[in-house]
Formats: sequence, C-alpha cells, structure tokens
Amino acid sequence: MPTTTQLRDRCKTRFADTTNAVLSNQNWLDYLNDAYRWVQSELPFFEQMQTYTTMDCAAANRYLYIGTDVYNITMALDTTNDVLLEPVTDRSAHRRILTDRDEQGTPRWYKWTGPNQIELIPVPDAVYSYYFEYFDTFIDLTLAGSDPQIPSQHHGIIVEYALYLAYLDDDDVGASKPHLDAANRALVALRTDMYGANTSKNPQIVDDWF
Repeated sequence: MPTTTQLRDRCKTRFADTTNAVLSNQNWLDYLNDAYRWVQSELPFFEQMQTYTTMDCAAANRYLYIGTDVYNITMALDTTNDVLLEPVTDRSAHRRILTDRDEQGTPRWYKWTGPNQIELIPVPDAVYSYYFEYFDTFIDLTLAGSDPQIPSQHHGIIVEYALYLAYLDDDDVGASKPHLDAANRALVALRTDMYGANTSKNPQIVDDWF
C-alpha cells in the first residue's frame, strides 16, 4: 500500500521538483491532506469509517460528547424510550422548536454543535441512554508515512488533486485543470467501486403503468 511518503514523491516527480526547490515536504503534505479531505467531502460514507457508541446523559446535562473527530452523524437513538432523535440543522429551526433554551423534558431533537459535541433538546429531565452511529473523519496523513484510509488502487485521486492545488497556488491554471479533471474521473471510479454494485436483496421495481 502506498504511504504518504510515496504519494509525496510521486507528486514531486510529476511537478518536476524532486529537490524541493519550489515546494517543501511540508507543502506537499498540506496539499495531500487537503486532497484527502476533499475525497471525504465528496464521498463521506466510507464503510470502514463508520462506528457507533452508547452513553448515558444525566438530568440537566444538555451536552453529550461522541468520538473525537466526528464527520457525519447518521443515527441518534434514545434507547430508554426507543425513539429516534431528529436533527436540528440551523439556529432558526432551533428557536422555532424551543423558545426557552433551559426548558427541561425528554429530548426529542439534537444539534451537532462541534467536532464531537451534541446538544440535546430540550435539556434532559432525567437520565436517558443513547445510541449513536456516525462516521469518523479521516486521520491526517503524516510526514512519517501514514497510509490513506481508502483502497490503495484509488490513491491516485489524492495525487492528482494535490497536483491540482500545487499548480493552482503556482498561478498556473492551465496546468492545474488536467489534474482536477483526472481527480474527478478517479473519484467517479471510486464512487462506482463503493456504491455502484446493487447488493440489495429486494427485487428491482419497474414501472409498467404506461
């Protein structure tokens, strides 16, 4: 599996800067990590990054903390009452739901307020138990040579997008565009590998009303 060091060296060779005359190793690491985050933003649901946790929340405690680098919360379940909590996505919705922020009761909503912080709405009036499913954020690549957490056959996406960023910062838009195009094509291939196969056991539904 290619390491960060190998991906960086591929970038340096293709950028014709193997001696770091233009960009340092740290520069390349920053580009690679930016590219890595772009991949996750475009395809956030990597199965290997999915995890879950269970926890209790005491009365009058409005916040829960799950994981350390949560990328996307996909389920919040009140296991005490066997009820799914609904997400609140913006401040205006929050105000419509709850005019008194300190009101207590059985939480029915949650608001993701930080990298790992969830606010329960209303504030719990008793001890409740919760189950959360979520996706972790990719762990940043390091100069020591960590491995990207996507299949190795798709690591070229990271290289192409890193080169796109490098040329863009070098004010060479003409040279940057082919790398962005290549990264997008590679992204389609990764998306197909991840989501393209129909693994559902349900039969395909075909409209025949016409």
